Amino acid sequence: MTHVLYFAHAVNCYGTPYEKAALELIAKTFPDAIVENPNQLKHQDGYTAYQERTAKSRDDHKGMSYFYDEVLPNCTGCVAMPFLDGRFGLGVAGEAQQCLETGKPVWLMTPVPSPAKQYVHDWMRNSDNGLFIISLVTNEERAELLATNKEGSTLVVGHQETRLRTWLVYGVKQRAES
Repeated sequence: MTHVLYFAHAVNCYGTPYEKAALELIAKTFPDAIVENPNQLKHQDGYTAYQERTAKSRDDHKGMSYFYDEVLPNCTGCVAMPFLDGRFGLGVAGEAQQCLETGKPVWLMTPVPSPAKQYVHDWMRNSDNGLFIISLVTNEERAELLATNKEGSTLVVGHQETRLRTWLVYGVKQRAES
């Protein structure tokens, strides 16, 4: 059976050397897997169509339902990448949560604690430098991911903080990769 692993990561990583290094690390860790990267035109179009159909306001839309309903059911698992402080944005956590709730394995790309900027730059040139390790979620991480709707999570940041970490201007100008 071919494994299709969804790569859950923040949109401000899309198209960057940071994303490329993450994809290289996933490919080295799971050499026989197909990686389903949401950073593809087909997924951007699908997200936009869902968002337009379901939007009540800029802050109240169901664009992520595209991934929950159309993409994740076709995947056999998920690799989720947090921000450099080890905490996940709400969208990434929600995608990992969806996999856990449907009995699919989730692996986390865990960064070393407090990485120096140069270490991150080195990682973008050599994904084997140890900045991130990929491991199956622990029971504690699983519990945190399954409780992403709760405030005060040590693993997942809330909706507004996710936006602040990802966007300079929401939907228009992204921050540099996290």
